[in-house]
Amino acid sequence: MTKFTDILKFAAVRVGGAAELKKLLPESKSAKSLKTLADDRYLSLMMLWVFSSGLKHSMVAGKWPDFEEIFFAFDLKRVAAIPDETLEALLKEARHPPLG
Repeated sequence: MTKFTDILKFAAVRVGGAAELKKLLPESKSAKSLKTLADDRYLSLMMLWVFSSGLKHSMVAGKWPDFEEIFFAFDLKRVAAIPDETLEALLKEARHPPLG
């Protein structure tokens, strides 16, 4: 398995150094700040970064209101109750990029 530090080194080389990479990365929220988020906002934030990891960030950001709608504003109980069949249909939802 590749170490995360090696991934960071490789990414830094691709963008012109560690300082340039730092400029491209989002500012991390502090643990204290994250603890103040409601559960639905925490899940939304986590999913935003998961979906953004493999896609163009501006595209995901532009479609994020659709994600919020489709996934019930990330209400944990509602999301957890999504049946497999419904989740399969959501994977094909035209308003957002494929999830699979």
